[in-house]
Formats: sequence, C-alpha cells, structure tokens
Amino acid sequence: MARLFKSGNCRVDGCGWSPRVNCGLCNAHYIRMKRHGSVMETVPLAASKDRRRKIEIVGDEARVHLTQGKIAVIDSADIGLIDMHNWYAVRDHHTFYAVVHAKDEDGVARRLLMHQVLGPKGAQIVDHADGDGLNNRRSNLRAASFAQNQWNKRKAKNNTSGFKGVRYADWARGEKKWRAQIMKDHKYISLGYHLTPEDAAKAYDEAAMRLFSDFARPNDGPEVCHR
Repeated sequence: MARLFKSGNCRVDGCGWSPRVNCGLCNAHYIRMKRHGSVMETVPLAASKDRRRKIEIVGDEARVHLTQGKIAVIDSADIGLIDMHNWYAVRDHHTFYAVVHAKDEDGVARRLLMHQVLGPKGAQIVDHADGDGLNNRRSNLRAASFAQNQWNKRKAKNNTSGFKGVRYADWARGEKKWRAQIMKDHKYISLGYHLTPEDAAKAYDEAAMRLFSDFARPNDGPEVCHR
C-alpha cells in the first residue's frame, strides 16, 4: 500500500509548515537526514579519482564546465571547494543544477548539489535569488524557508495565461475575465478580475512585491512591473 504523507510543521527550529512531513521533518530536511545523517550539515566528499572537467577563471568569477554543454558560475575564491569533483548538470523544472555523486570519507556514496556546498551553512534551503540554478556565486545564494523558496519560483509548466498568478475565468460576468490571485500562508488571496491578462499580471506583481519582498518573482514582460 502506498504511504500517505501529511502536511504539518517541521520539527527543525525555524522551518515551519510543509505540505509533506515525514518523521516530523519537511521533505527537504528528511532527504538531507537520509543522505547525510544530519538535517543541517552536508557531508564532505572524498576527491574524485577521474579526470576533472575544465574550470575557466574570468576576473573574480570561475566557470565550471558541466555535462549537457552547461556551465556553472562561482566566485573564483571558491574553486578550492569544488575542483576535486567532476560536476554534471541535472535539469529540474525550469532550471539546471550542478550535481556530483561521490563517496564520503567513510566510502558511502552521496549526492551533493554545488549550491549546498557554497550556500549559507545551516540553511533549511539554499535559494538562488535570480532563479538560475547554475549561478552559484555567493551573492546569488541565500538561506530560505520552504515558503520563501516557493515564492521565488517561475510560473508553472501547465500555466495557460502566460503569466504567473493569472487564469482565464470563463464563469465571470461582464468583460473582466482574467482573474489574478496569490497564495500566502497556504491560502489563496483574490486580486480581482481584469480586462486583460497583462492587467491581472500587474496586480499579481504588485501583491507579490508587497507580500514577499526580496523573494518575490514578478512576471516578465514590457507591460508588467519589475523589481
């Protein structure tokens, strides 16, 4: 029988509510516990014995060549933290991440994300401020909660309006058929009905900036407001 997971609060201090809780931990902390034996710390990996991929230094940044023709960008000062491994690219939803599989000091195989290595220590989740999973410069990595990480995501793949937080409301009366809404604290907040999807997107963007501050990800486009 398939196991059913419930929502609830993660037992890690400062984590908060999660839509999926297992053994008292949110999904991010549960996976970290299973992989590393600790919810807050990552485990150092032994250096890879095979050939390293190329790393180019351009000014104060370094470009780490991955698989699939992708390149991860880090601060040149951090090369020593990642150059012992052959990192490869993995796609996840809208972006790619730099990942490595290697053995730890006890010979146990581990999977590690580059931004976990370079991000703030002890962070529940390491969030990319610009949404680019391969931009691993320190200035782009920040500690985030599960909710803050969700606020910073792009629009869903099944979005049909072209704008985040906007849907066509064929049930609405009159000419205003485009509905804008936003989620905060696990509740949807209606932002009204609008004549065009661009107007609805602008309402979403304004609400996101007001509610989510630095973690807001407004829509892209010339007719919508930007940070």
